Amino acid sequence: MMKLTIRLRPRWIPYAWRRVTPGVNLKSFARLRDCKLVLEARGIPFVIWRVRDRAYFFAPALLETLARAELAAYRDELARPPSKKRPIPVHQSAEFAYLWLLPLLLFYPLQHGSRFFAALPPPAELTGLGSLNYAAVVFHKQYYRAFTAMTLHVDVSHLAGNSFFGAVFLYMLARAVGYGSAFLLTVFAGGLANLACVFFRTPGYVSVGFSTAVFASLGVLAGIMIRRVDDPRKMFVTLAAAVALLAMLGAEGERSDYGAHIAGLAAGLFTGFIRGDKKARLPQFALGALGLALLVCAWIIALI
Repeated sequence: MMKLTIRLRPRWIPYAWRRVTPGVNLKSFARLRDCKLVLEARGIPFVIWRVRDRAYFFAPALLETLARAELAAYRDELARPPSKKRPIPVHQSAEFAYLWLLPLLLFYPLQHGSRFFAALPPPAELTGLGSLNYAAVVFHKQYYRAFTAMTLHVDVSHLAGNSFFGAVFLYMLARAVGYGSAFLLTVFAGGLANLACVFFRTPGYVSVGFSTAVFASLGVLAGIMIRRVDDPRKMFVTLAAAVALLAMLGAEGERSDYGAHIAGLAAGLFTGFIRGDKKARLPQFALGALGLALLVCAWIIALI
């Protein structure tokens, strides 16, 4: 027995147009709006027939399959359970990261004339013992200079600039990984950058300053953020933002070592990407003390 189906439709809808949705409840304003947006986004013409408490979408017969497929994909997306993304941790007490910069401020008078400890060599010799010197590193294998050079500064303005931007980037990094991890990663990536940078320089190259570590901390933060996102576009935006900050801040001043700043950012990106969201196994204060110990041990080796 043949079953006849009578489809009611208003006369003002063209005969060749087909209904592409079941009735949408007119009280569901969000669903009605989204169906419109789906069809408009694909350039599919449509009309809506409202009858009683339902709305019916009609589209041209040639586009019926496409319209149904797009709306079905939209319904499937609504049916999927929301993805359970891990919340990005925000560490408290990030302000303590500033404390790790105090040794830089306290070491400056020792480098420039004030001798609080008679056992230390004269100030002029400290700079010679700790600077990042091409000949000393490449020919005499004095790799500890990659760390001691970070504690030396040419003048007060050099120290002030590095301390200010170091405090800003360290604070942001401390919010992501903790104040102790932030300083340890900064010192490690800064030393790695100094060590890599010196091998690409010419004989006679000498460098001092914490600026390489400053941009290393920026790179570490960018590397960690890149690991946290899955969208390639967001990865590119994060990397572009880090490079833009390097371009704006890393080329300021006549004595800026732009190559060292680039090396710092690159080493930080590598360190941050490898580190990712790994949970620290030691207390934050202990991690920060390890970073400080790297600098102290490097100076002990330099003075022996």
